[in-house]
Amino acid sequence: MCCVEYVPCADAGSYSLVAGLDTDANQQDSACSKDYVGIEGASATCNASPGDTLFSRFCGFAFTTDAALLINMPICDCTKPFRVDIVTDAVADVTAGTDNTRQSRGLCLEYRQIPC
Repeated sequence: MCCVEYVPCADAGSYSLVAGLDTDANQQDSACSKDYVGIEGASATCNASPGDTLFSRFCGFAFTTDAALLINMPICDCTKPFRVDIVTDAVADVTAGTDNTRQSRGLCLEYRQIPC
């Protein structure tokens, strides 16, 4: 297998990891410093072409490589070893004075292997 494609589970509310910002925006990479999913070398398409943008962190209210989209998208990783990191800042959300002022619900991801 050459790639792994990840999508949030079909359940409503299966993905929400807030970036630590008081915003509904979806973020990627360095904008995700508090709670995030780490997938090194991820892109919007499997078998990305040279020069395509690769991402390593995802956070916000939708699992996507496009910060403007408010819907979940498949995200593909074609860099071995295939690994998913789940990082949280250990600070309770929606508590006065904390880094995260919006509530994170967590996540559920499904995956499928993509043949070469």
